Amino acid sequence: TKECKYTENPVVPPVVVEICEDYTNPDCPNYDPERVAREGLRKDSTEYADRIKQLTGPELDEIAKQNANLKATFWQLAVRGPPFPQTFADSVAGNNNGTQNGGYVFAVDGMLGMSGGEKYPEAIKLYEGIKSAVQKYLANNEKLKYF
Repeated sequence: TKECKYTENPVVPPVVVEICEDYTNPDCPNYDPERVAREGLRKDSTEYADRIKQLTGPELDEIAKQNANLKATFWQLAVRGPPFPQTFADSVAGNNNGTQNGGYVFAVDGMLGMSGGEKYPEAIKLYEGIKSAVQKYLANNEKLKYF
């Protein structure tokens, strides 16, 4: 936004002054670092959630082609109930209606601890990827005070 500032002297032409309204710009008077940080965390959480969905969807389906139990057991450990989680975030975290039960990290740890898993190195790599994405997602959600 631009605004003209007129001087008292009629001989001096008006001065064009740029008004900064960008809350993301540290040089602007209404810069809001907390809002910028919060929006960054939200963006990261969305990206982690999308990654988790990719890993636990199409990529887990690929692993299930080798052994259907690899997928079924993961979901059995991850989403335990009843009661069942109400939201994606609760499902990932293992929050079942106020009770901690299951969750994706719990499921991955259970899968990695089972004997025979060494036969499926692709599954181990996938589970480790799920765990990493989930831990980042949960850490962001804690910072955002979603939990």
